[in-house]
Amino acid sequence: LTMHSHGPPKQLDVLNSNVGLWTAGLERLRKIVRDHQIQCDWNESGRIYGAGGPDGLQHLEELA
Repeated sequence: LTMHSHGPPKQLDVLNSNVGLWTAGLERLRKIVRDHQIQCDWNESGRIYGAGGPDGLQHLEELA
């Protein structure tokens, strides 16, 4: 898991909680794909971007 944040974290406890959530979610998806032998061209490279508020959403729109 890699994480990139723009600017300093505003609430380190929330950031740490989110990292745990992201990690658990990704592991769950891996397990589902593996256990059900889903042929979906799973690839560990690339990124999924998310936003945690209006500033982050604005940044996502700029990236798009």
